[in-house]
Amino acid sequence: MKIDAINRPLSEPWLWSDGKPNFGPWWWIWSPDFLRSLLQTAGFDVEEECWSWSDMSYSFLAKRRDISGA
Repeated sequence: MKIDAINRPLSEPWLWSDGKPNFGPWWWIWSPDFLRSLLQTAGFDVEEECWSWSDMSYSFLAKRRDISGA
């Protein structure tokens, strides 16, 4: 896998010509396993998950875990 600015040159500039930052689609690097762990670490329970958008996207339905201890 080749990733801009990591193991190949940038295909787009860090800043656009108007000076605004280029927030490229870095979200695609994260795997479903990583995102599931991130949700769980942040205090969410994953209720459902599935591939969507012709298997180009992975979706989660998460619920905030009750941490009140009451």
